[in-house]
Amino acid sequence: MSAIDLAPVDDNASHRLASMLRKTAVETDFGYTLPTGLIAAWVSCGANFQLSYDIHTSTGLDGLTYWWLQHGRYTFPGLADIIDAGLIFDLHFKWINKSSLQSLAVTPLMEIIYRHRPDLPELFDTNEIEGRSGLWQWWLATGHKEYSRSGSESDIDGREALSSIAVLSQITSRSPDDIVEPQSEFVDSIYYQALVAFSRLQSDHGGEIAELLDGIHLRHISQCLENRLPTPLMALVYRNRPDLQPIFSLDDKDVDANFWSWWLENGANEYFPPLDALRIREATAILSDLGSYGAGFVDTLRYRAFLSLSRTADSESKEIAELLDGIHLRHISQCLENRLPTPLMALVYRNRPDLQPIFSLDDKDVDANFWSWWLENGANEYFPPLDALRIREATAILSDLGSYGAGFVDTLRYRAFLSLSRTADSESKEIAELLDGIHLRHISQCLENRLPTPLMALVYRNRPDLQPIFSLDDKDVDANFWSWWLENGANEYFPPLDALRIREATAILSDLGSYGAGFVDTLRYRAFLSLSRTVDSESKEIAELLTRVHFRYLRKNPEDTRWTPLMGFVYRNRPDLQNAFPVKEKVSQVDFRKWWNHFADTEYALKKRPVHDNPPAKDHSLPAEPENRHTSIALAGYPRGEFGLGEDIRLLRASLQTVGVEPDVIRVPWKITAREGINEQITEADEADFGSDVMIYVMPAFDTLTLLNKVGTRAFSARRKIGYWQWELSKFPEPAMMAFDLVDEVWCHSEHSAKAFREATDKPVIRVPLPVQPPAFEHVARSTFNLNENSFIVFTSFDGASSISRKNPMAAILAFQKAFPRNTHPDVQLVVKAMNALDDGLWRDCVRKSYLDDRIHIRNEVLDRDAYYQLLACCDVVLSMHRAEGFGRLMAEAMAIGIPVISTGYSGNLDFMTQDNSWLIPGQICKLVPGDYSFYKGQEWMEPDIDKAAEALRDCLVNPAKRECLIANAKKTLDRYSLQNCGKQYLALIAGKN
Repeated sequence: MSAIDLAPVDDNASHRLASMLRKTAVETDFGYTLPTGLIAAWVSCGANFQLSYDIHTSTGLDGLTYWWLQHGRYTFPGLADIIDAGLIFDLHFKWINKSSLQSLAVTPLMEIIYRHRPDLPELFDTNEIEGRSGLWQWWLATGHKEYSRSGSESDIDGREALSSIAVLSQITSRSPDDIVEPQSEFVDSIYYQALVAFSRLQSDHGGEIAELLDGIHLRHISQCLENRLPTPLMALVYRNRPDLQPIFSLDDKDVDANFWSWWLENGANEYFPPLDALRIREATAILSDLGSYGAGFVDTLRYRAFLSLSRTADSESKEIAELLDGIHLRHISQCLENRLPTPLMALVYRNRPDLQPIFSLDDKDVDANFWSWWLENGANEYFPPLDALRIREATAILSDLGSYGAGFVDTLRYRAFLSLSRTADSESKEIAELLDGIHLRHISQCLENRLPTPLMALVYRNRPDLQPIFSLDDKDVDANFWSWWLENGANEYFPPLDALRIREATAILSDLGSYGAGFVDTLRYRAFLSLSRTVDSESKEIAELLTRVHFRYLRKNPEDTRWTPLMGFVYRNRPDLQNAFPVKEKVSQVDFRKWWNHFADTEYALKKRPVHDNPPAKDHSLPAEPENRHTSIALAGYPRGEFGLGEDIRLLRASLQTVGVEPDVIRVPWKITAREGINEQITEADEADFGSDVMIYVMPAFDTLTLLNKVGTRAFSARRKIGYWQWELSKFPEPAMMAFDLVDEVWCHSEHSAKAFREATDKPVIRVPLPVQPPAFEHVARSTFNLNENSFIVFTSFDGASSISRKNPMAAILAFQKAFPRNTHPDVQLVVKAMNALDDGLWRDCVRKSYLDDRIHIRNEVLDRDAYYQLLACCDVVLSMHRAEGFGRLMAEAMAIGIPVISTGYSGNLDFMTQDNSWLIPGQICKLVPGDYSFYKGQEWMEPDIDKAAEALRDCLVNPAKRECLIANAKKTLDRYSLQNCGKQYLALIAGKN
């Protein structure tokens, strides 16, 4: 198929849908509002449900909200998270504040549950503070779990977290001067109950928890330590723990140091056992200012906090990195210069009696052995698994190699380098940046000046074994030292590091044209040989280097015999090539190029290297590549359903197949009234990604909302979303207007439907033909269905799931009886083909008519597809006394197989029915009444004239010539609805050509 102009993928579509569903839709007299998503769920639930919960009354809305809490979130999992988030926040969290908690005011969410739970008013009288306190404690202990979605531990945790956070956050503003005394016994009890619920969380819930802990604990630590007071969180625990009060005393200004010790070593773990993040932030707060206290109460606590921090498993924590930077890493350079320990090392020393006799820390002369101990053993005692720390520490020590010569600091730096070289994290960004700073970026200048890089000089100064072998005069580095480094030295320190060898070699080879034969050129050739042996053939650095020095020159003109910089470089370092191809002879230059083309790629492994470069310009003399691309199309609906909507999606697929499009077909994930016995290839909605270029929703708008409710916003992630919608009445219902937000455009099957849609939306509404293609079937004798072979047989049909009132079968019975009284026409018959006929008063009246008139044959069953069309073909005329139709598949299929049709002259069937191809029955437009339809308010339809229908039936019987003429005209009309004609129109619309 041809290329289709599609909008770019809209990554924000799901977010926008979620925002739309969270918007306020209606306000109740109870003082709370409800989101649009809840009304979307109501629209999807059908007429009986909608009558039970009248959304035009506050009582109905209140009941709908409680229904959602108990049942709706399970019925519509696709909407559950979105609706729940809005309800829980709007009805609960935003009502919790310091003032409301002081009076223990009950939130609207709790009030809804209280109103609909008879057991709660019996237990708690919310007119009294004791009753409200009891209700709050019930809510925090168990209530919120009863109204969280079962089976989702994370959901229960999340609701519990938010509920607890909302309560606990109200103590964040209290100052340390009044934190020991409770505000009131009831409120303090609620706070502690919230903390207990909070402590059961199994994971960190992000920003909300971080802000809460900061407000009630972390931000108070420094001031509380200074004043020897507990934080608000610790004081809350103390007040509500009778077991702690006899052990620890909290005098106004003199907190028992043992209480702080208990909290750091045990207490915090009782309330937050799994939360490494809390332990890190707490320790960070305690350790944030190591210079403000010497040995004593606070220093001991800080060391305990450091011990706690060192045991955390979260070695890559951002908080740990920032803390260690503040108390250790950023001080290294200055401390080395002044021969002092870092604040962290000093903290360790002050709290380690075992170290103090071994090392002395005089003010300005730190014992070098203490630094050595720290680098080789001490840091590992506190952070044994932390390669990341060792890397950052070594990086800090090695950051300025040029500032010291041999001596105390140089020795420490070499030890740090040895430690770094043993790390397993060879691809670390920190290592890469460090090596760049002390080695790689210096290579070019050092080669030019015949000097070692800072890293090589550090190695030389600390390797007595190298100094007798190589001499490093100021401006004349021994070439052999460079050779040793490239061939052996670097491998001694970084044996597994292909990445280092590649970066080093590429740095050496970065400017092949700047030196001729000699010392530097020889070193570069050794680097090139090393590079060609690397196992990392996919390296981006190698690809970019080879492109820069070789491949980009070839691309300019593949037939050019001139040499690339790489070819000249190889030639200069290969005496065998110089002898074979003397450059003074022009013919030898051409021969060398030929040699290169045949052998160099193999010898230096060039061809296996990827080439990262812009592709050569297109040769416009060649045929252009086709610009078309495959456009994925998917259909969602009821592909196996034995009813009209099922036929719609099956024929839509067949139409597209006639024009070379093979769409995916997705089956919606809910049970339907109709039987689903047709074998169609499908993808279940649970397995579908809904990410096609074009998605067509072959279902009514209400069912499209149900798809949202069941699957969620991912069902609307396609680039272009088309509602292939059916609608029968004169106006589109206001409560379902949100369905238009789910699609980009609407395709419908009649001007009647299009008018209703266009009045409801400014999105494109396009009338498209509905394919009509009855299957090939074998004609059978009427006796197969217990019908008289010689009778004039009238056929009417309806699906009870589509509204008996709208299909109006009673009018068909009355017209039949009026046209053919029993005493004058005993042999005529009426077949009333029904399915899914519910226990409805209208249907019972139809059944009674059949009991009183044996000419009326009622078949309330689901027939196999072939049997249905065989029954239809046994009849002489189809009669439809519908009050409104979106299209009228029954009439269209009858006309297609050559059966005349008598039908109400109103609504969707007028797109294909005229006075020239059928009998059209007039009638009167009238308003719908309650019980007619789910959305009856403001709607109208036609009441067909039974007398006129009776006249048409008699005319059909007695006027065979007219009957045949109408049949012939009808078949011509229905040609417009063939699979191929429909497929062409659909394809043109999808391609934007119509």
